[in-house]
Amino acid sequence: MKLVFNFMNTQCGKLNHAYTLLICYSLLYCPYFDLYKLLSMTTLDIILVAAVIVTTIIVWLIQRFVTVRRLAVTRERLQQHLLMTAQLQQLNKTLQTEKENLLQQVAIGQTQLQFLNEQYELLKRYQRENEILNGQLSMFKAKFQAAEDRLENQKKEIEQIGEYFKSEFKNFAQVILGEKTEKVICS
Repeated sequence: MKLVFNFMNTQCGKLNHAYTLLICYSLLYCPYFDLYKLLSMTTLDIILVAAVIVTTIIVWLIQRFVTVRRLAVTRERLQQHLLMTAQLQQLNKTLQTEKENLLQQVAIGQTQLQFLNEQYELLKRYQRENEILNGQLSMFKAKFQAAEDRLENQKKEIEQIGEYFKSEFKNFAQVILGEKTEKVICS
C-alpha cells in the first residue's frame, strides 16, 4: 500500500495531497484490498483489485491530460488576448495622438478662418469706402472740370473785356488827342 501511496503522491504532484490520501485510504479500506485477506484472495479478486487500481490511474491520467490540454489552450488564449490588448493599447495611443494632432489642426484652421473672415470683412469695408471715394472723385472731377470751363470762359470774357476797353480807350484817347490837337491848332 505504501508503494501505491508513493506512486500516487509522485504522479499526483499537482493534485491536492488530501485527494491522494483519499484514494489511498479508499484502497486500504476496500473489501477487496485488505492485506490480511490478500493472501486468501482468488485470482479473480486480484484481477478485480488490479483493474480498479489501473482504472483509477487511467482516469486520473486522462483527467490530467485533459486538464493540461485545457490549461495550454487557456494560456495560449491568454497570450493572444494579452498581445491583442497590447496592440489595441498601442492603436489607442496612436489614435489619441492623431486625434490631438487633428484637434490642433482644427484649432489652427479655425484661427486662420477667423483671420480670413476678418480680412474679408475689412476688404468689403475698404471696397465700399473705395466706391464712395471713387464717386466723390468723379463728382470732384466734374466740379473741377466745370470750374476750369468757367475759368476758361471768364478768361475769354476778361480778354474780350480787355480788348473792348483797349479799343474804347484807344478810341477815347484818339478823341481826346483829336480834341487837344484841335485846341492846339485853334489856339
